[in-house]
Amino acid sequence: MTGVSPDCVEAQMQHDDRPPADLRSRSTGRRCAHCGGPVLADRGESALVPDSSVVDVDDPTRDGRRLVTACGSGHLQLLIDKARHDWRAGQLWFGRLCRASTQPRMSEAPLWLLGERAHLSIEDLQCALEWNADGDSPRTALPGGQPLPVREPRADRGSGGTGHQDGAESASVGSTATTSSRCRLGVAGTGDP
Repeated sequence: MTGVSPDCVEAQMQHDDRPPADLRSRSTGRRCAHCGGPVLADRGESALVPDSSVVDVDDPTRDGRRLVTACGSGHLQLLIDKARHDWRAGQLWFGRLCRASTQPRMSEAPLWLLGERAHLSIEDLQCALEWNADGDSPRTALPGGQPLPVREPRADRGSGGTGHQDGAESASVGSTATTSSRCRLGVAGTGDP
């Protein structure tokens, strides 16, 4: 993490890393998502930030955002800025495709039908597939068992991303530079953070 802001309680910590007694009594028990310091009841701030790795298993209205808490407004703004920078629409759409693949009677479904079930346009489906294919460790099948198209390995792989997680809940890594900017950033109304 970066340096301590004036809002950060961590700057007021004693040598044993415990806040002074007056600060402990005001602490909410939560930690700042930026610096890890305690969040005080009178100074803590929370916000829903865009997160393309979040796909709720049961509730699509919760897709693409997560709640963060910070020790003050400075760290909250840093968290919001980072979340906006890290947003990848193709990642969100791929997570939705993964969720659709596990629905009843979808094990034999073609990708276009899974895309419809995930409420993706043809362009969104293509971006989701590009996002997966451009990662260091692209999935070869969806969680429901449906095969995915696979590209030949590129020489530039291995230094850009961190690989994809298995699971329908999320696919949580960023995109590489080869994915089109529309797929990385989204288009208003279809995936913007």
